[in-house]
Amino acid sequence: MISEDSDLPSAVQQCFTTFRRSGAFFYRRADGFEPVSSEYFLETIRRLALGLRALGLKRGDVVAVIAPSSPWWLMVDIAVMAAGGISTAVFPKISKKNLLYQLKDSDARFAYIDEPLLWETAKEGCSSLKAVVLRDVEQNHKNSITFNEVLKKGDQLSLTDPELYTRLLDEVNFSDPATIIYTSGSTGDPKGVILTHRNICSQIIGAVERYPLDPGKDRALSALPLAHCFERIVVYTYFCQGIPVYFADDVQKLKEYLPQVKPTVMTMVPRILEKLFARLQEKIGTSNALTKMIGEWGWRVAHEDCPHGISKVLADALFFKKIRAGLGGELTAVIVGGAPLDELLCRFFINAGIPVYQGYGLTETSPVLTANYPGHNVPGTVGPAFPGVEVDIRGADKEICCKGPNVMQGYHKLADKTAERFDEQGWFHTGDRGEFDGQGNLKITGRLTEMFKTSTGKFVCPIPLEQALIKHPLIDAAAVIAEGKSFVGVLIFAEPQALKSCMNCSKKLRGCTDPLDAQCCIMKSLQQHIDKVNEPLNEWEKIRAFRFITEEATIESGLLTPTMKLCRGKTAELYGELIDSMYAVAVQDEDGLEVEEEL
Repeated sequence: MISEDSDLPSAVQQCFTTFRRSGAFFYRRADGFEPVSSEYFLETIRRLALGLRALGLKRGDVVAVIAPSSPWWLMVDIAVMAAGGISTAVFPKISKKNLLYQLKDSDARFAYIDEPLLWETAKEGCSSLKAVVLRDVEQNHKNSITFNEVLKKGDQLSLTDPELYTRLLDEVNFSDPATIIYTSGSTGDPKGVILTHRNICSQIIGAVERYPLDPGKDRALSALPLAHCFERIVVYTYFCQGIPVYFADDVQKLKEYLPQVKPTVMTMVPRILEKLFARLQEKIGTSNALTKMIGEWGWRVAHEDCPHGISKVLADALFFKKIRAGLGGELTAVIVGGAPLDELLCRFFINAGIPVYQGYGLTETSPVLTANYPGHNVPGTVGPAFPGVEVDIRGADKEICCKGPNVMQGYHKLADKTAERFDEQGWFHTGDRGEFDGQGNLKITGRLTEMFKTSTGKFVCPIPLEQALIKHPLIDAAAVIAEGKSFVGVLIFAEPQALKSCMNCSKKLRGCTDPLDAQCCIMKSLQQHIDKVNEPLNEWEKIRAFRFITEEATIESGLLTPTMKLCRGKTAELYGELIDSMYAVAVQDEDGLEVEEEL
């Protein structure tokens, strides 16, 4: 069994000795999913670890893994650790600026790249590295070497020193740094979080306890990047329980892959569920009269606190089972993290027969602090403390603080920043506000740094507003603007698929998305939605102006962080003039407070 004193390479060795299967992992090819056996996985790790040592990797050297999720991503990750090195995970869709920053800041000496476009992006920062291992990429650089050549070097070293790999594994200690994972950088430069083997193994132990899986029945679909700390720990947990893992090469193709794989378990960020929800709404809204009536009735049943009786049975037969079928039909657990999930949205999927378990954590905590789980699921909360983790609400700001074997070793080369996050009693301060309910479930109430103060002295929390706004099928993302402003405005980013035609009139847009064109059917629909969002709000919280942006928010543009959260700094930088246009003319509102709104 894995313990907190385990190291990850030894844990992997132990798990795959217990669980041997021809299809331990599956990767996407043009004609379907191709299996990778547990034997090939373990043997490639051994050969690769020795090959890296032959290239000159020493204990403590950093290797950047710049690649999409795949079985080979994991092989490289584990092999680096087995060789005594430290892996640093780089998101495949990260901006070139951040990629080069992370390569330099992490002090990487080696890199692994397996996609031509990523090689072109990273090439500039790789020239100073000792070696770059390329797989499925043309070798055309002075310090590059192919993946297969590294394996051959490992074979040669194994012949001359047959016991070396065993000695390398014995030298890895649970207190050694295993990886450096960079934060999203939504509020400044990304920070490198150093996680030890103990940090990671403690989380695997907790996850196995909370989410026990059956290797004979369960299948996992991995759609989030492995560079995401959350997904990485989850995938480690899958294979440590002998669960086959299918890797989706494109999250946009989930609609295609879910019926093929029929997963029983997977993880998602709220953004994916929000998009699924919005598309369901749109589909029902454009259906024939009977289907629309059934859909709207099923919608109401799914939002009840605890639907039961004949209404639940009928709704399941006529509505819910179709939703489940669209997601593969066999999901028994969808674990959600990375951002807040709307309570009503969570309740909708649970009542439709798709158990959604929301958790909470940070990269700095490896990452899980609290989580709902089978047998204990309370929508609107992020569940009780994870096994082995202490969580407390401290100070006048009601900040969420924690202790445990999962808390990071520190920030790479940022001792001062590390010290700022810990108090004298050793509690790690998350920067989030929260409260516990009577059952010990944590509820996130806000972020210390994400409370906007308007020029009138009123405070506005942007997250609930943004969550409410993105329920509209035309809205892909929303950025509330209020800090230092006299009223609340919002930038609305269009849902790309929804923009193909006007929602109400089904005509091509023909440029009618001018935010000042009140006759545009899209503008009318958005204004109606905003009016609905505004209904329960205090006057100073209400959205009084918006701008509609037809350009897609992407990771490549810097508008989305690699964890798919809107980057406020980049949004303000790119759309400063558009923001200013919302505050162009000053008028007096009914309370005599100065506000500015559109003509």
